[in-house]
Amino acid sequence: MMHQSRNILLCLLVACCSMGKAQQFGKKAALQPVTATGFYAIDINPQLSSFSTLDFADLRIADEQGQYQPYIIRSHVEHFFSRQSQPLPIISNTVTDSGKTVLIVENSQQQKLKEVTLVIRNAVVSRTANISGSDNRQSWFAIAENVNLESRFSDSADRYVQQFQFPLSSYRYFKIEINNGKNDALSIISAGHFTAVEGNQQAAMYVSNPACDFIQKDSNNISCINVTQSASFHTDRIVLYVKGPKFFKRAVDIQAGGMLHSFFISADTVFNFYPSSFKQRYFVIRIYNGDNPPLTVTRVATQQQHKQVVTYLEATKNYHLLLSDSLAVKPDYDLQQFADSIPADIKTLGFESIVDNNPPAAGLPSASAWKKWLWPILIAVLAVLAMFTLRLLKDVQKKQ
Repeated sequence: MMHQSRNILLCLLVACCSMGKAQQFGKKAALQPVTATGFYAIDINPQLSSFSTLDFADLRIADEQGQYQPYIIRSHVEHFFSRQSQPLPIISNTVTDSGKTVLIVENSQQQKLKEVTLVIRNAVVSRTANISGSDNRQSWFAIAENVNLESRFSDSADRYVQQFQFPLSSYRYFKIEINNGKNDALSIISAGHFTAVEGNQQAAMYVSNPACDFIQKDSNNISCINVTQSASFHTDRIVLYVKGPKFFKRAVDIQAGGMLHSFFISADTVFNFYPSSFKQRYFVIRIYNGDNPPLTVTRVATQQQHKQVVTYLEATKNYHLLLSDSLAVKPDYDLQQFADSIPADIKTLGFESIVDNNPPAAGLPSASAWKKWLWPILIAVLAVLAMFTLRLLKDVQKKQ
């Protein structure tokens, strides 16, 4: 009997070990044919990201022999010309009785501008502004209204640059009216505009996730917006579209899983939020209205940073992606040490539809089914082990 118990225990332990060690990638996608040996970039779209963790620990590239290919993840960026500020003389800078700062700058050569920049002494405040143009300082024409001034400052200087963007205009004079309300005015040092110069800069790009569904409920001075995405996409930016009065300022919380992020919104219709990256299908936006009428949310959109899988592939070989394994550990490839040596402009390689990875034959349990039995088997192992130990103690007592 003891020999039989030992055999049962051994079989259960072997089963648990084999289940625990085996990597089970639930999804796969065939890569397009590789026509020439070299580096390739595979765009990570929202569908692919929904089957992988935030750090892509469960993503692999395998050849037909099952050998994994080294890769790196890099953010895809947009290249554009760097810019240099050119001054615009400040003709007047006054504060009206109603608390508005009225700033008039001169575009003496009547260049076609689509932005004006102000150098402002550090101040962590929120303001809105209206921009108008004129050729004679008598008749003024609207250009942009309710433009948000960013609540920001510089850590390395006592001033920062505030940029106002608007439709291409060639007025000789631009008037910027900043709504201070009952607060003190900002300290504006100078004005200017940017011109393109040689040299490249980079900016992160974003990919829109599929459209969200949401339900808004207003209760106890709080608007609660429950957002549902069609899958658990990676989310790096949230865009909120609202309707409300001309002037408002509200606190906003965004809760996704165990993360909570706080922001402010004021006097505009579109707001961009940059929370820590998350991968949740459901999240909640709360707008604190105070004693004011609630804002109406008209649309919620989510986006993720445009990232690519960069790898070195050989011609004539067939490759595929493996995804979705909750037990996978992020690989550590030497290729990461040579990331700076990989050309920025490399060929993009697509992939086919993402499908289940090797569905089991009829009558055989799948990998997910085996995982469901993992805890029951572990409990059975402990039970058998306890029984084996108890019998061993009884045998020892009999011999004594």
